[in-house]
Amino acid sequence: MTPIENTEDRYGAIAILFHWSMAFLIIGLAALGLYMVTLPDVGFNTKKITLVLYPSSSCFRSGK
Repeated sequence: MTPIENTEDRYGAIAILFHWSMAFLIIGLAALGLYMVTLPDVGFNTKKITLVLYPSSSCFRSGK
């Protein structure tokens, strides 16, 4: 069994775990990015986004 801490001969279990975790995360993010590129571009409504982000802005209120 691999020791938890690093030795002069090899990396420890924690270092190996971090290494492979980062490798899987990078590969997963690349796969997710390639998937997202294939999604249709439906656009977005800037008026709704502005109302959600800035509810106190009066420039889009009706009746004023």
